[in-house]
Amino acid sequence: MELERSLLSDHEQRLLEDSERMTRKQADNYDSDEEEADYGGQETITAQDQEDTWEQKLKHFQPALRDRGRSQRGCP
Repeated sequence: MELERSLLSDHEQRLLEDSERMTRKQADNYDSDEEEADYGGQETITAQDQEDTWEQKLKHFQPALRDRGRSQRGCP
């Protein structure tokens, strides 16, 4: 895959890689040992997992109240 001149963001590239990985997993010739060797036995967090985490953080985000400064004190 051409990555040097790609117009895709890192996240978009990761989505494509995750999709390819899932396709390989569903194929009959999938070798899980090879996949584990690539990631050092770590749990794989997909781009979709990250998006879900970001969505949850956004739902719970509470912006701070704005300090109006002068306007609250009656100054123009």
